[in-house]
Amino acid sequence: MIASGSWKRYAWLCLLAMLVGIPLGAAASEGMSRIFRPIRPGLARSSSLWGGASEAAESDSGELALHRYGLRLSESRASDARTEWFYSFSYSGMNIDGDLLLPESGVLVDDLLQDVELGTGFRRARADDIYGWFASLGSASDKPFDSFDETSVMLNAFYKFTLTRSTAWMLMLNYSNRRSFLTNIPLPGAAYVYAPDRRRLIIAGMPFFMIKYPLGESTDISASYFVPDQIKVESNTKIGRGLGLLAGVERGEDSYFLADRASRDHSLYYEESRFYSGVGWRSREGTSIKLTAGYALDRHFYQGEDSDESDRDRVGVEDGFDMGITCLWVF
Repeated sequence: MIASGSWKRYAWLCLLAMLVGIPLGAAASEGMSRIFRPIRPGLARSSSLWGGASEAAESDSGELALHRYGLRLSESRASDARTEWFYSFSYSGMNIDGDLLLPESGVLVDDLLQDVELGTGFRRARADDIYGWFASLGSASDKPFDSFDETSVMLNAFYKFTLTRSTAWMLMLNYSNRRSFLTNIPLPGAAYVYAPDRRRLIIAGMPFFMIKYPLGESTDISASYFVPDQIKVESNTKIGRGLGLLAGVERGEDSYFLADRASRDHSLYYEESRFYSGVGWRSREGTSIKLTAGYALDRHFYQGEDSDESDRDRVGVEDGFDMGITCLWVF
């Protein structure tokens, strides 16, 4: 195997966070992290809740405040240590308190933006290697499943083969109609994983990169990048059993298919950068709670086929403070 113990599971959990980012952007799912954990016979379930709110701020179309929240449920079933099926359901919402008027198209976004997704997958162990697939069907829109044009589809196939106890290669193939680049085009990918111990990890891949490295005895720093401009850097300083102080900066995006958009190829994007700090707690079983307070900047909405059209229907939102909470239960 790549490694032993909990740090091996952590390495694959981090890699999966990058894989999920390929079709889903910032909606990376903890529930689907089961893909790269060791296959354990039996039934396992997890659920997570998260929410966040930002203060009201002036925008190009009036004063806006954003409230976001979500739920994810996942389950895995394995009859032995070689074969596993897994399933997931997720729902998230973005409520825009105020009227978002897109200036070029004249579209008024005054409904709750929702993202509903059903996922399933399969994996099988072959000696020290693992292969499988996972897929999802969903709708991210102001009117989910209003028509086929508001439906999102994602397919992934993967094969991991071991080199040594601390290194491995991962080959991937992804299709998605909801990327911010090269939409509807199957994309191959590859990643090299180096995990010599629990606190050091490097995942170098196409089109992403991630590193985790210790700074002293109690502080770890991690950084990740995914094209075209999703970035996250975070430090975690342990202050007690399972308890840590967090500080970081991140940039990400959300995307939605508006039901009355002019072109079926267009999506509504929301992008922001954020500085934050907070506290996190995690049990040995994986249950965790994370509280953060931050300052969001460079916030804007736009509509187009991809990030190259970020000036189309652009609505800027002033900088502002926000708060967030995430709770994960493993049972």
